[in-house]
Amino acid sequence: MGAGGSSTKESCKRALLGAERGKDREDALLAQFKAWDKDGNGEIPVKELAALLTELNPSVKWSKLLAHADIDQDGSIDFEELVSWTCSSPHLREYFQVWGRIETSRTKETYGSIKAFQEDRITKRKLKEVLEDVNDRHDTMVQEQLPSLIEKSFDHHDKDGSGVLEKSESVIFFSNYVALLQNHWISVARSIARENVENMESLLSMEKKIKRMVDEYEKDAEERHRNAFKFIDRDGSKRLEKHEVVRALSDVRMDSKRPFLRILGLNFVPGIHGSKAPERWDD
Repeated sequence: MGAGGSSTKESCKRALLGAERGKDREDALLAQFKAWDKDGNGEIPVKELAALLTELNPSVKWSKLLAHADIDQDGSIDFEELVSWTCSSPHLREYFQVWGRIETSRTKETYGSIKAFQEDRITKRKLKEVLEDVNDRHDTMVQEQLPSLIEKSFDHHDKDGSGVLEKSESVIFFSNYVALLQNHWISVARSIARENVENMESLLSMEKKIKRMVDEYEKDAEERHRNAFKFIDRDGSKRLEKHEVVRALSDVRMDSKRPFLRILGLNFVPGIHGSKAPERWDD
């Protein structure tokens, strides 16, 4: 099973380490798996696959990683095992579900408070107090509920069980994160649109903005992965420790600049259109 030149290397990169979303990524992985599975029996020996991948990318310890992809430990990897190993991220999925619920709740309370102000049921000063309380409470939810899910996701992506994420493991982690992040941002945009009909007109533009961000990310994913790795690896150990990853991915508060997302180029800030909230609080 020899390498097929630059096209094979590129398809391998897209399939295993790319930023494709959901179905697209699995389709790419299936196409590459079939190309590797020369005898068509639906399995590829671990040693043979490791040798091929090492030829394509010698900087990654494929033998060590693939040993953990062979779930039934029969010495071969089938397609289901490869998909599970590369694309599954159950705890990351739950992380985004929880974060999404928090942001939906924040949006509802924010719009409810602004509507009360517009209807002269509360003063500007009271609105400011209420909005600060809304953000403080929901930011506390973020800090209380997300870290444990990040820890579980870290363990899931620690394929060799070493307690740290090597660079190859971090690339799979980042790719899975981005694949779910796009849907998260779209969900946030839609929750905003649901709360105020005036936002429905801007929903399409918000979704287009999100897609542009992800498209730009995918054009330069490798460089952004390197920058994200350097940002999280504060001590320069060239590997990511759990507490470092938890700190980076927990910093998604409304008053935060979300540095991890900014480095990836994916810090979407939808804003609140048509809310007529005060632009100034000091008059």
